[in-house]
Amino acid sequence: MTFALVRHTAGSDARLSAAVLQSIAANLELQRVDLPARPLRLRRVLEAFALGEPVPDRTGPVDLIGALAELRRAVFDGSGTAAAGASAWSEAVATGWIAAELARRMNCSPGAMGVAGVLHGSGTCLARRALVAAERETGMTLDPATRSQFCSDAEPTLIDALVRRWRLTAPAALALRGWRRSGESERCSAEARCVYAAHALAAAQLHDGFPVPGLGAALVALLGLRPKEIDGLRDQSVRVIDRVRRLA
Repeated sequence: MTFALVRHTAGSDARLSAAVLQSIAANLELQRVDLPARPLRLRRVLEAFALGEPVPDRTGPVDLIGALAELRRAVFDGSGTAAAGASAWSEAVATGWIAAELARRMNCSPGAMGVAGVLHGSGTCLARRALVAAERETGMTLDPATRSQFCSDAEPTLIDALVRRWRLTAPAALALRGWRRSGESERCSAEARCVYAAHALAAAQLHDGFPVPGLGAALVALLGLRPKEIDGLRDQSVRVIDRVRRLA
């Protein structure tokens, strides 16, 4: 699987030598077959979403902070620079809490959608780990466009492997496998649309000045909710982001 993926992605780019391609392929395959174990306290994170607990602050709840730290180490650490990892983690936490809030409006499972929201970028993070390892082995730094393409191509396979290894629920699996396509098709599951919308709201709020014209109208059409409900969700998202920034 991985060798074919690497050859397809690299195309005819002569700068990517056979040794580099082989290293990338080997490290991608290692990520797939040797995924991190399911965090022991993942259920505590799920319960926080299911019970409607707010994003924790630095003072507690201590057990929830510990469970989130365990999840961060399993998937997000080691996937790039410290700054990039911190940014990806903040977006993951924000997406999880917003997805859990949105799930209550869409008759989805808040627990499953919260976990899926936190893990929505996990395939990309795992792919980045493989690329970081390959770059370290070969002494070559890939350009951003090539890195992005490798991650995009590898993500579905790594998500499937993570779903199986961590024994995630069917609703969470639906969301993780389908959220990126939710903006392209109305046939996507409610779970996928829930996480897609949460990701869009989190990104818009986290990245100051990030323009998202027509986001409210797009979410109304995507989710089938009333504009007033979307406005309420956006207000809640602002509060979530404020707590996420204090947690970081």
